[in-house]
Amino acid sequence: MSDPHGGHSGTTQNLFNEAELTQFHKDDIQAGGAIIVLMTAIFTIGLILYTVIAVVVAR
Repeated sequence: MSDPHGGHSGTTQNLFNEAELTQFHKDDIQAGGAIIVLMTAIFTIGLILYTVIAVVVAR
């Protein structure tokens, strides 16, 4: 029996083994860390630029 959205009901089979899923999870954690580092760097650079501009304009 299929569901109204075109899929099939019943059991699903994993396409990846446990080692691959564990590696995907580790890669996701590393990618998340890299994103946080990049966003923090962009924020810090912007903060420095705005501070420099504020100091120059205030003179």
